[in-house]
Amino acid sequence: MIRGNLNVVLALVDALVASPRGKLTGEQVDAVIESAMDREHHLTFDVGCCLDWWLVEQNADAFPVLERG
Repeated sequence: MIRGNLNVVLALVDALVASPRGKLTGEQVDAVIESAMDREHHLTFDVGCCLDWWLVEQNADAFPVLERG
């Protein structure tokens, strides 16, 4: 479970280290988790979009160029 959510665990560790008292409230924990999950979602989405576009470019090479005129 920890390995599957390593980004969240690391975000919580960073937040704990940055906290003046070394403690987080429940609301702070929720905010850190939400932020880490949002970041992961955006990264996954960005990589997916880049991969999709790369595939489009690769497939475009298979089509002949039509000349207009």
